[in-house]
Amino acid sequence: MKEQLKRLPKIPPSVKRLIALEALRYPDMPRDFLAQELIEKIKSVGLIPPAEETLKRRISDARQHPPLLSSPYWHMGLQLEEGQGKLPAEAIPKMIEIQKAVKEKIGRSENFKIPVYVAYWIGQLYKTIDDPIALFYVSYAYALYVIVGQAADKDAVAVDTNELDSLLIEKNYDGLMGVALGFKQLLQTKTPENVANDLPEIMTRLKEAINNLSKETENNK
Repeated sequence: MKEQLKRLPKIPPSVKRLIALEALRYPDMPRDFLAQELIEKIKSVGLIPPAEETLKRRISDARQHPPLLSSPYWHMGLQLEEGQGKLPAEAIPKMIEIQKAVKEKIGRSENFKIPVYVAYWIGQLYKTIDDPIALFYVSYAYALYVIVGQAADKDAVAVDTNELDSLLIEKNYDGLMGVALGFKQLLQTKTPENVANDLPEIMTRLKEAINNLSKETENNK
């Protein structure tokens, strides 16, 4: 006989960890679908899951505050798996170069770990950008932009990245770094959904800041 399901007054830490882990392991999976998957997984361990809306809120919270030094981050073991965490073999030396360069830039003694959703874009762009610091921030910009874009339109098959592509074509890496840091700051205080509602205005402000940066650079030459 199956053990009877137990309703708990609070979400157990093990369930909170499971929600966060799955939310970060599958950053591109729609929240509705992932919430249903989590409901089944939590039931399978003999517990009644939180309400679907609670699950979706926790998924968003985990994705907007990914842990910097804990899973899911890229590591060599992911090369054994099929999925977003697997990089082209030719990109691995560049990934190691990025980890070393960023670690030295920010003055850390421990190894710098890169979130899987950023590693994916490094795997896409490593042949386009030679400088490891620039490549990291450009990949970060694309990763955060896509997360916000998916929050804006959950039915979209792909997120239109033309705004970023134009900067990439112009090799405006300082501008793309500004996009990365701007989105990072916004996502520290807002959910992707709330940021998504203001996406056109955000990009207008970022472009104005980028244009001003370009003018200042020209004037300083």
